[in-house]
Amino acid sequence: MRYLAAASPEFAERHLGSSLGEALARAPVMTFDRSDDLQDAFVRTLRRGRTGASPVRHHIPTSEGFLAAVTAGLGWGMIPEVQAEPLLKTGRLVQLAPDRPVDVPVYCQQWKLDSPALAAVTQAVPSTAAESLRA
Repeated sequence: MRYLAAASPEFAERHLGSSLGEALARAPVMTFDRSDDLQDAFVRTLRRGRTGASPVRHHIPTSEGFLAAVTAGLGWGMIPEVQAEPLLKTGRLVQLAPDRPVDVPVYCQQWKLDSPALAAVTQAVPSTAAESLRA
């Protein structure tokens, strides 16, 4: 799944005037939860391994809430491309590093349980993912 570093245009204008890596190390950041390292890893790539994203962070443990918080300007974050694209097109979000997307492998697991419903889901998930996600 491809993630894009994004923020509201107002947030970017207010917080990201200097070098991107240094600015993101200071600007408020959105994280999914305390174990979400995606934003920190992204900043470390920009800063050549030095510290990650700002300690000023908001934890939003829902995909929709995370996107809404970034769009509202509470912080910047790594947004799944499929969620970000419509907001980028309308100008409600701006991409912070268009040349630096982050691709994260997606895994699907299931219990060993014989069920027609689970068999249908087992077939549907990979084929839908193949159509929607990057290979």
